[in-house]
Amino acid sequence: MRDDTSVILALRDGLVILTGCSDAGICNIVKHAVELTGIRKIKAIIGGFHLLKASEERIKKTIECLAQHDIDLIAVGRCTEFKAQVELYLKFKDKFTPFHTGISFTF
Repeated sequence: MRDDTSVILALRDGLVILTGCSDAGICNIVKHAVELTGIRKIKAIIGGFHLLKASEERIKKTIECLAQHDIDLIAVGRCTEFKAQVELYLKFKDKFTPFHTGISFTF
């Protein structure tokens, strides 16, 4: 999608993926990042997951897709409604956090 932008940081020990709204789909973005870099380890995915008014099926499929990757941190906010955030937390536990203004991450 031409109007969807993400930033991929390739660090020594994995990828950090920063998204906007993930209009292209968070699973597509993660897949593309891994294909572009050849790096399978994901230190963090930070951003929106485009899961506003998402069906339970779509949330489930998104979580199943993400669970196939070795991810240390999932931090979501914008355009990821509470229902989806709860399901992400239930699956990823301490690897999940909602983000907010002023939060910082160190890699």
